[in-house]
Amino acid sequence: MNGAAILLLIALSAFLVQPGFAEPFDECGILWETGACITFERAPHCTELIPTDLAILPDSLRYYRPVRIRGDLVTCYQNCGGWFYDQCLVDTQVSDCEPIDLGCGVLLGEEEEGGCCDVVWVSLNNDDVFWVGFHGHSHGDSVGVIGVPVPCVVDVCMCAGSLWGYRYYACGDTPPATDSGTWGSLKELFR
Repeated sequence: MNGAAILLLIALSAFLVQPGFAEPFDECGILWETGACITFERAPHCTELIPTDLAILPDSLRYYRPVRIRGDLVTCYQNCGGWFYDQCLVDTQVSDCEPIDLGCGVLLGEEEEGGCCDVVWVSLNNDDVFWVGFHGHSHGDSVGVIGVPVPCVVDVCMCAGSLWGYRYYACGDTPPATDSGTWGSLKELFR
Protein backbone atom coordinates (compact mmCIF):
# COMPACT_ATOMS: atom_id res chain seq x y z
CA MET A 1 0.00 0.00 0.00
CA ASN A 2 1.22 3.44 -0.73
CA GLY A 3 1.19 6.30 1.78
CA ALA A 4 -1.92 7.99 0.32
CA ALA A 5 -3.95 4.77 0.59
CA ILE A 6 -2.90 4.29 4.22
CA LEU A 7 -3.86 7.88 5.10
CA LEU A 8 -7.24 7.39 3.38
CA LEU A 9 -7.80 4.14 5.30
CA ILE A 10 -6.91 5.82 8.62
CA ALA A 11 -9.21 8.78 7.89
CA LEU A 12 -12.05 6.44 6.88
CA SER A 13 -11.55 4.27 10.01
CA ALA A 14 -11.71 7.32 12.26
CA PHE A 15 -14.93 8.39 10.55
CA LEU A 16 -16.57 4.96 10.98
CA VAL A 17 -15.87 4.72 14.71
CA GLN A 18 -16.62 8.35 15.50
CA PRO A 19 -19.64 8.56 17.83
CA GLY A 20 -22.86 9.68 16.14
CA PHE A 21 -24.57 12.95 16.80
CA ALA A 22 -27.17 13.16 19.53
CA GLU A 23 -30.79 13.27 18.39
CA PRO A 24 -33.29 14.93 20.78
CA PHE A 25 -35.68 12.34 22.22
CA ASP A 26 -39.06 12.91 23.95
CA GLU A 27 -41.53 10.00 24.09
CA CYS A 28 -43.81 8.04 26.39
CA GLY A 29 -43.32 4.35 27.04
CA ILE A 30 -42.35 1.79 29.65
CA LEU A 31 -39.09 1.25 31.54
CA TRP A 32 -37.85 -2.36 31.91
CA GLU A 33 -34.94 -4.12 33.55
CA THR A 34 -33.16 -5.88 30.68
CA GLY A 35 -30.09 -7.80 31.77
CA ALA A 36 -27.86 -5.30 33.52
CA CYS A 37 -29.57 -2.25 31.95
CA ILE A 38 -32.69 -0.15 32.36
CA THR A 39 -34.29 -0.04 28.90
CA PHE A 40 -37.12 2.07 27.50
CA GLU A 41 -39.85 0.56 25.32
CA ARG A 42 -41.24 3.10 22.89
CA ALA A 43 -45.04 3.03 23.05
CA PRO A 44 -45.70 3.63 19.35
CA HIS A 45 -43.35 0.83 18.30
CA CYS A 46 -43.94 -1.82 21.01
CA THR A 47 -40.96 -3.89 19.95
CA GLU A 48 -37.99 -1.58 20.29
CA LEU A 49 -36.04 -1.41 23.56
CA ILE A 50 -33.45 1.33 24.01
CA PRO A 51 -30.90 1.24 26.88
CA THR A 52 -30.88 4.31 29.11
CA ASP A 53 -28.26 5.81 31.39
CA LEU A 54 -30.52 5.22 34.40
CA ALA A 55 -28.73 3.22 37.10
CA ILE A 56 -31.77 1.66 38.81
CA LEU A 57 -35.47 1.25 38.17
CA PRO A 58 -37.31 2.84 41.12
CA ASP A 59 -40.21 0.83 42.57
CA SER A 60 -42.59 3.68 41.66
CA LEU A 61 -41.86 3.06 37.95
CA ARG A 62 -42.45 -0.69 37.98
CA TYR A 63 -45.66 -2.45 37.00
CA TYR A 64 -46.12 -1.01 33.53
CA ARG A 65 -46.46 2.62 34.57
CA PRO A 66 -45.93 4.75 31.47
CA VAL A 67 -43.33 7.50 31.73
CA ARG A 68 -42.07 10.26 29.48
CA ILE A 69 -38.35 10.08 28.73
CA ARG A 70 -36.51 13.16 27.54
CA GLY A 71 -32.87 12.99 26.57
CA ASP A 72 -30.56 12.36 23.66
CA LEU A 73 -30.61 9.31 21.40
CA VAL A 74 -27.05 8.44 20.43
CA THR A 75 -25.23 5.69 18.58
CA CYS A 76 -23.66 3.26 21.02
CA TYR A 77 -22.71 -0.38 21.40
CA GLN A 78 -24.35 -1.53 24.62
CA ASN A 79 -24.34 -5.07 26.03
CA CYS A 80 -27.20 -5.58 28.50
CA GLY A 81 -26.50 -9.04 29.82
CA GLY A 82 -26.40 -10.72 26.41
CA TRP A 83 -28.78 -8.30 24.67
CA PHE A 84 -26.90 -5.96 22.30
CA TYR A 85 -28.07 -2.50 21.24
CA ASP A 86 -26.73 0.09 18.81
CA GLN A 87 -28.65 3.10 20.17
CA CYS A 88 -28.77 4.47 23.73
CA LEU A 89 -30.56 7.23 25.61
CA VAL A 90 -28.29 9.58 27.56
CA ASP A 91 -28.92 12.60 29.77
CA THR A 92 -32.35 11.10 30.47
CA GLN A 93 -35.02 12.84 32.47
CA VAL A 94 -38.11 10.92 33.60
CA SER A 95 -41.54 12.51 34.09
CA ASP A 96 -45.21 11.56 33.85
CA CYS A 97 -46.95 11.12 30.51
CA GLU A 98 -49.84 13.48 29.90
CA PRO A 99 -53.28 11.86 29.52
CA ILE A 100 -54.90 12.33 26.13
CA ASP A 101 -58.51 12.32 24.96
CA LEU A 102 -59.02 9.16 22.91
CA GLY A 103 -62.54 10.13 21.87
CA CYS A 104 -65.68 8.02 21.94
CA GLY A 105 -65.85 4.25 22.09
CA VAL A 106 -68.00 1.35 23.25
CA LEU A 107 -67.56 -0.78 26.37
CA LEU A 108 -67.85 -4.46 25.57
CA GLY A 109 -67.71 -7.49 27.83
CA GLU A 110 -68.85 -8.89 31.12
CA GLU A 111 -66.95 -8.10 34.30
CA GLU A 112 -65.94 -11.31 36.05
CA GLU A 113 -63.76 -11.93 39.09
CA GLY A 114 -60.29 -12.69 37.72
CA GLY A 115 -61.62 -12.70 34.16
CA CYS A 116 -59.33 -12.26 31.19
CA CYS A 117 -60.05 -9.28 28.98
CA ASP A 118 -63.50 -9.22 30.51
CA VAL A 119 -64.14 -5.56 29.62
CA VAL A 120 -62.61 -3.69 26.69
CA TRP A 121 -63.10 -0.18 25.34
CA VAL A 122 -63.23 -0.15 21.53
CA SER A 123 -62.68 3.17 19.76
CA LEU A 124 -65.29 4.42 17.31
CA ASN A 125 -62.60 6.43 15.48
CA ASN A 126 -59.86 3.87 14.78
CA ASP A 127 -58.69 0.38 15.70
CA ASP A 128 -57.76 1.13 19.34
CA VAL A 129 -58.82 -1.51 21.86
CA PHE A 130 -57.89 -1.20 25.54
CA TRP A 131 -58.53 -3.43 28.55
CA VAL A 132 -60.55 -1.41 31.10
CA GLY A 133 -63.31 -1.76 33.73
CA PHE A 134 -66.95 -0.70 33.68
CA HIS A 135 -66.74 1.75 36.61
CA GLY A 136 -70.51 2.22 36.81
CA HIS A 137 -71.19 1.67 33.11
CA SER A 138 -72.21 -1.56 31.40
CA HIS A 139 -71.87 -3.55 28.19
CA GLY A 140 -72.80 -1.49 25.13
CA ASP A 141 -72.37 1.94 26.72
CA SER A 142 -70.78 4.58 24.50
CA VAL A 143 -68.24 6.55 26.53
CA GLY A 144 -65.36 8.84 25.84
CA VAL A 145 -62.09 8.11 27.61
CA ILE A 146 -59.13 10.20 28.68
CA GLY A 147 -55.96 8.42 29.77
CA VAL A 148 -52.44 7.40 28.91
CA PRO A 149 -52.49 4.62 26.31
CA VAL A 150 -49.98 1.83 26.80
CA PRO A 151 -50.41 -0.30 23.68
CA CYS A 152 -47.26 -2.34 24.37
CA VAL A 153 -48.41 -3.71 27.69
CA VAL A 154 -51.03 -6.36 27.28
CA ASP A 155 -52.74 -8.31 30.02
CA VAL A 156 -51.93 -11.96 30.69
CA CYS A 157 -54.58 -12.97 28.14
CA MET A 158 -52.84 -11.02 25.37
CA CYS A 159 -56.09 -9.33 24.29
CA ALA A 160 -55.47 -5.58 24.28
CA GLY A 161 -53.25 -2.77 25.44
CA SER A 162 -53.98 -0.97 28.67
CA LEU A 163 -54.87 2.55 29.74
CA TRP A 164 -53.14 4.20 32.67
CA GLY A 165 -55.08 6.62 34.90
CA TYR A 166 -58.12 6.66 32.64
CA ARG A 167 -61.51 8.26 33.25
CA TYR A 168 -64.73 8.21 31.28
CA TYR A 169 -66.95 11.04 30.13
CA ALA A 170 -70.40 11.14 28.54
CA CYS A 171 -70.37 10.63 24.83
CA GLY A 172 -73.37 11.29 22.61
CA ASP A 173 -76.45 9.63 24.07
CA THR A 174 -74.78 8.10 27.16
CA PRO A 175 -76.29 9.19 30.48
CA PRO A 176 -74.14 9.51 33.62
CA ALA A 177 -72.87 6.18 34.98
CA THR A 178 -74.97 4.21 37.44
CA ASP A 179 -74.57 0.73 38.83
CA SER A 180 -77.48 -0.65 36.82
CA GLY A 181 -79.91 0.49 34.19
CA THR A 182 -77.34 2.31 32.09
CA TRP A 183 -78.04 3.15 28.51
CA GLY A 184 -76.05 0.12 27.34
CA SER A 185 -78.14 -2.32 29.40
CA LEU A 186 -81.37 -0.64 28.24
CA LYS A 187 -80.27 -0.92 24.61
CA GLU A 188 -79.63 -4.64 25.14
CA LEU A 189 -83.28 -5.12 26.28
CA PHE A 190 -84.61 -3.82 22.98
CA ARG A 191 -82.24 -5.52 20.52
